[in-house]
Amino acid sequence: METNPYSPPRAPVADISSDRTMVNRDVLIACKLFWLMFGLTLAGTVFEVLRQLAIAPMIGNLIVATMRIVVAFAFTWWTVSKLKLGRNWMRLLLTISTVLGYLCVPIFWKFYLPIYARNPIMAGVNVLQIIPSVWAIVLLNLPRSRSWFSPTTGRKLSVA
Repeated sequence: METNPYSPPRAPVADISSDRTMVNRDVLIACKLFWLMFGLTLAGTVFEVLRQLAIAPMIGNLIVATMRIVVAFAFTWWTVSKLKLGRNWMRLLLTISTVLGYLCVPIFWKFYLPIYARNPIMAGVNVLQIIPSVWAIVLLNLPRSRSWFSPTTGRKLSVA
């Protein structure tokens, strides 16, 4: 077929396809740890609802618990999907927010103490989530993970 010299130039309009089929092993482990933290949140919420139903059955508690689970699932799914796509801004956002969150605990301890005293299940879940949270942040910030998130070198790295 002949090309028409009077036709406008062609340009690709789709997203640039990236070669992200090879996912870094540390990033995959970190994503699994984020799903583990969601599971801990789910278990803590279910136990808390059961505890509250034993005290006084209220529909409002079930609605709040359901909303908490839906928001936690959506946030976890969004986080994991962006990490698997190699979005460096998500790695930085998670790192900064986790560090700032743990630094704020001593500052706001007087606020947390009565809440945890009334709700020991939530306190236990939050303490259990510290280990996978810190582990995931460390995995995301290892040199091989940081280089995988780099747009210039990360696309060609292998799983190992």
